[in-house]
Amino acid sequence: MANNISPASAVYTGTTGAGQAITAKTFSGVVNFEVDFVKNTVKITHDLGRTISYVDYFAISTFTWVITAGVTVLTIS
Repeated sequence: MANNISPASAVYTGTTGAGQAITAKTFSGVVNFEVDFVKNTVKITHDLGRTISYVDYFAISTFTWVITAGVTVLTIS
């Protein structure tokens, strides 16, 4: 079954840059995310495309992508 309910959500726990961290930050209205393997960052386009946030994935150990009843949740921790 295709993901037919948008937008998605993303939950992030980890560093956001040098010396900064967040716990269980929820990004709603996620329409896109991109992983940059050179910069070790994840770009999250949320608020239905109005906001772009960058988070560091240097200390991340798990990306979990779950689709339940067509609703997508990406958890990065």
